[in-house]
Amino acid sequence: MGADNVPHVTDRAASGREYWPNDEHAPTSGGHDQYGLSTQPVSGGFAAPPLSGDFAAPAPQRRIVPSPPPQRGKLLRGVIVGVLAGALVAGVGAFVLGRTTAPDSTPVAAPQSDAPAEEPAPAEAPPEEPTDPFATANRAAFPDDLIPLAEPWLADMSSCAANTDDGGPALGPGERAHVLCRDGGMYLHFVAYQSAEGRAADLSFRQRIARGSASDRPDAEEPGEKLGGVTGAPGMYVEYTTPTGEVPALCGIWWNPDGTDTAVFVDVLCDSLGGNWDSLRSVWQRHS
Repeated sequence: MGADNVPHVTDRAASGREYWPNDEHAPTSGGHDQYGLSTQPVSGGFAAPPLSGDFAAPAPQRRIVPSPPPQRGKLLRGVIVGVLAGALVAGVGAFVLGRTTAPDSTPVAAPQSDAPAEEPAPAEAPPEEPTDPFATANRAAFPDDLIPLAEPWLADMSSCAANTDDGGPALGPGERAHVLCRDGGMYLHFVAYQSAEGRAADLSFRQRIARGSASDRPDAEEPGEKLGGVTGAPGMYVEYTTPTGEVPALCGIWWNPDGTDTAVFVDVLCDSLGGNWDSLRSVWQRHS
């Protein structure tokens, strides 16, 4: 589209009894055994004196000393001690055997391999955000200082051309960059001024047009500060209508974010609005 065909307003252990060898009981003091019985032979070595009377005395018999009944307590203790001793011996034997037969617990170093160590797999990159082909194509047309202003608009417009492109818009007074795009029947202008003075001059021009058409547009908003609908940035907002004449009248909105020497303005044929600016204001609100 050539510049000449575009309507333009310049702009995270128990113990037990002891035993002796050969199972003999240990002697006790006083000539008695462990049961308290005398260990000395009776007088004459016989069990009783010869009988008196007509009866001949029987052959002498060696006295047999009866064994006392076993004492259950001591016998039970002996059994328990024996069991415990056996268990202890068995336990020690098992421990020694286990220690002898257990495998050596010393860790053996793994044989070294000549193969290079595998590198850890890289973390998966997050999926890329889908890109809008229109936004990608349109962004390429903008110089860096105009991209912040144009960003909210990129996916909704087309046919962007810069003043440096063949058939692009011509620079207006005080401008150093100008990109023109289309959105349906609307013309979107993104301008970078050479200086604050150039921006101020364009603002003054838009305000004059707004005042001149006030009588024809009683619903027009007065020029003044207004927050961008998307960015929330404050900026100067102006609604204007160009005079009718040889070319159809254009209705537009001009907006300059505070602290910048850039501006965006939207022009559309006034006849396409049908006398209602709400649609044009809504477009600005969704993208500013």
